[in-house]
Amino acid sequence: MALATETNQDMAAQQPQPLRLSRVFHARRETVFKAWSSGDHVKRWFAPDTFTVPDAKVEMHAGGAFDVCMR
Repeated sequence: MALATETNQDMAAQQPQPLRLSRVFHARRETVFKAWSSGDHVKRWFAPDTFTVPDAKVEMHAGGAFDVCMR
């Protein structure tokens, strides 16, 4: 058990690494922005075929949230 605790502490001390995703969408910028910035739009497309998204919250500001409930 001590090993797991030490590992968790080591991980907590690490600096977060930036994550950059890049993809080309064959759609207008405005359409892609709406798809990612509106909870109602995210509900329609974010889940794989066998799942649903009953709730999605997108807060587009510094420190905001991107919360998705997928079932």
